[in-house]
Amino acid sequence: MKPTKANSQLANKRPFYTKEVMIRPYPPLFKIYQSYAQILNASQLPTHFQHDVSLISATAPAPAELFATDNFLLVYIAQQQNIRIKARSIVEADVDLIQVKYQLSNTLFKLMTELKINPQALNPDKLLHNLNQSLSKQAIYDVNQKLYDKPRCSLSRDLFILKKIKKDGENAPTSIIYYYQKVDLMKSKNFTINLSLFLNY
Repeated sequence: MKPTKANSQLANKRPFYTKEVMIRPYPPLFKIYQSYAQILNASQLPTHFQHDVSLISATAPAPAELFATDNFLLVYIAQQQNIRIKARSIVEADVDLIQVKYQLSNTLFKLMTELKINPQALNPDKLLHNLNQSLSKQAIYDVNQKLYDKPRCSLSRDLFILKKIKKDGENAPTSIIYYYQKVDLMKSKNFTINLSLFLNY
């Protein structure tokens, strides 16, 4: 069978540009990718990010595709820009879905604390539903356990809380976020935010 461009790109083990192939999330991880996309659609995307990604070569019906199992930030940006990536070829049979979902969930939690997010671009009910449906329950529990005595494996509406953070006795900039019951506080077009994760018990 003649090698496809996607297979050739992975085989040569050299960095390549995403315009040369189509990179999509690995299908069993697509719901997690949708959660990433909801956050990233409402965010100011970073200019610096990791260019490494683990890829599986697709077979029929779309052998020109490559499926990513990590670095969904890169996958999202690659849908919009031609970027240079360094791929690691992996075999589908070697993918540990439980572990991969756990890692992707923790990476999304970290991104949510780092990105500048426009709260007006978020649909809180849809986001909350997708997070609870797609993310690793163990990852949610582990994060929750660091914050509360009675953690659980789901997120609630008070995921988004508006508050000020103090560090070393000094006021930090207003942080964080979208409080579902107080959407009227977020109507200023000039208000930029960082999203921090707070889970209730």
